[in-house]
Amino acid sequence: MAGKLLTQNPENLPFAEYWLGVHPGGPTKVHLGSGATSTLASLIASDKQRYLGQATYNCFKALPFLLKVLDVKNMLSIQVHPSISKAKAGYAFENEQQIPLNAPTRSFRDENHKPEVMVALSEFWLLHGFISNFEQHISNYPFLNLIKPFYERGGIKEVFKELISNSSGPVTESLLSHLHSRIPLYHEGKLDKHSPDFWAVRAYLTFCKDGKVDPGLYCIYLMNIVHLNPGEAIYQPSGILHAYLEGQNIELMSNSDNVLRAGLTTKYINAEALIENTSFVETIPAVIDKKLNNTDEWLRFPVEDFALGVFNLPSNGHKAMHNDQPAIALILSGKATWSGEVSYVTNGLAAVFIPPQTEWKIEVDQPTQLFVASVPSLT
Repeated sequence: MAGKLLTQNPENLPFAEYWLGVHPGGPTKVHLGSGATSTLASLIASDKQRYLGQATYNCFKALPFLLKVLDVKNMLSIQVHPSISKAKAGYAFENEQQIPLNAPTRSFRDENHKPEVMVALSEFWLLHGFISNFEQHISNYPFLNLIKPFYERGGIKEVFKELISNSSGPVTESLLSHLHSRIPLYHEGKLDKHSPDFWAVRAYLTFCKDGKVDPGLYCIYLMNIVHLNPGEAIYQPSGILHAYLEGQNIELMSNSDNVLRAGLTTKYINAEALIENTSFVETIPAVIDKKLNNTDEWLRFPVEDFALGVFNLPSNGHKAMHNDQPAIALILSGKATWSGEVSYVTNGLAAVFIPPQTEWKIEVDQPTQLFVASVPSLT
């Protein structure tokens, strides 16, 4: 056991994200004991075979996943992530264009894909993929009726291309008229969160300033609105348009910062790259509804980069494990005693990096969930 990963917040300020991994955008500090600290990236670099294991090192050369805790108070951008092949191509192209990696107009910041899974810690709302029965759905709204010719000409992709590139005209005027009629109902609490009207009005009030119309408004009416209860999960592969709307979750993803945005944002929108990397198909969200707050299991996905263990510990309970691959274990609350290569006692939110081929154990004083991010067996 290499060290506990903690963040201090003496001023009790709100945090939107808590990152655990080696991504340079949010490097994790590791407490090694006796007051010594390092970054997790530096620790792993000091002996990659030891801290990654031979299989993970051979396959990735680095820790391939990033674990997060998210508190989505404000709607996050509608976005999509590229496949590995498209990420490599986009990264090379932007390098040829000499766009700095930290430039706000940079779309591909690395050569990796970014599939991700999230587990809801509270009621959670998100957009996920294009809605089923798309043609029938757009008949339900007068302003969407105006885009039927685009659908008939080129399906969902043609509709999306038209809406993402226009912020004026008859469709926009009709949409704004519709939203303005719903604003009083929103303020009176009379709009249901299962309705796109609720989220579109909230997005309009949040993002549409100085007469500008955010293209994300259209997307809300074209996408699935997904409601997750605590303990439910959903996986989002490359190419699936999505957005987190409200709630708290655990998120595990490949170690990448490749985000192509479609709307609900003040950040750069690269419409051409967005369209090239989006899958324009009707999607039925595959919610993992095994009530993970009542079961213990590993969630595995069609990627080699990560797997997520979700374990429920009772008061004064314990869990002993052996990890073949490198792992990060995380609990959200309570006093915990961690024992393995080194022993620690933690209080509250805490995480521990666990090298491969390690026996370890956690004991807790109150009911809590233990999340373990690791690499699936590569042998």
